[in-house]
Amino acid sequence: MINSELIKDIINNCPVSDFSANSQGVIENDKLADYIDLRSQHLIETAADDFTKTVIQKHLYEKESATRQPILVLCTMLFNFVMGIYNYIVNEKVSLKPLNICESNLMRNILIHFQGYISMIMSGIPEASYAQLRTMYESYIIFYFIKTHPELAKPYIDHSVINWVHILKSFNLVKPEDVSQTDYDAMVDLYGNVFKETYGWSAAIIKERKNRNLAGMVGCLKLEVYKPYYVMTSEMIHASSYSVHNQFDSDEFVTAFAVGAIEILTNGIIHFMEITGIEENKRLLLMNIIYALREDLLGEEQGV
Repeated sequence: MINSELIKDIINNCPVSDFSANSQGVIENDKLADYIDLRSQHLIETAADDFTKTVIQKHLYEKESATRQPILVLCTMLFNFVMGIYNYIVNEKVSLKPLNICESNLMRNILIHFQGYISMIMSGIPEASYAQLRTMYESYIIFYFIKTHPELAKPYIDHSVINWVHILKSFNLVKPEDVSQTDYDAMVDLYGNVFKETYGWSAAIIKERKNRNLAGMVGCLKLEVYKPYYVMTSEMIHASSYSVHNQFDSDEFVTAFAVGAIEILTNGIIHFMEITGIEENKRLLLMNIIYALREDLLGEEQGV
């Protein structure tokens, strides 16, 4: 098993004490080279067994987490049910209209990151779990903003070309004759120079540049209730003076943020059913089952 005891063994059994380097900074010592090869080969040979032990430990840790934090079991049940609804809608109802395509992809993103949030918590990596929750929040705000302003669906889809070229340019991978650059230029010609901005796709609704961002959308939608989750998760996933020196893995934190994740997931799938035109009786049935699950999850009262 690779652990601190193995590191201690490697250090204590090294047959060389002189690590002097030549003028090129290279340590020329055949005995040291042989020892390094020996230990490296041993690590490679034991990699498969070490991986198996790591997987077993992870499984045991996740089982213990689920026992200690039963809300995670219930969150998984809710995720599976909502994922089932999503797949049912996609298979039955989603058309090729830009709004349906756009919102389907955003809802899928919410689901992916909800699952990632649960997985990271259960694996004992709370910092990574909060990054998943932060992306859930971002996806939901954009999802709801486009639901409110359906005319933004196509610009949001088209804007992916802009972001992709920006990514490629950061690695110096774009040439003027590339198809991606041609598509980029075509989008700018269609929507104007404002489309080059990160949130340029929202310019038709958010006129002032300073407000074309996530906070501006939150203000338009009056969804400030979710802002504390975003502020806190941003604090947790960055190397702030507080987050580096403190952990956020208490049961109270897990429960509080699980509530936020559940709220986003619930609202997302309900809005998705409305967008895609699920018949009212089916929508009400599925929605109330979700509320029943939430009653068990959070002690809420059921509603219609």
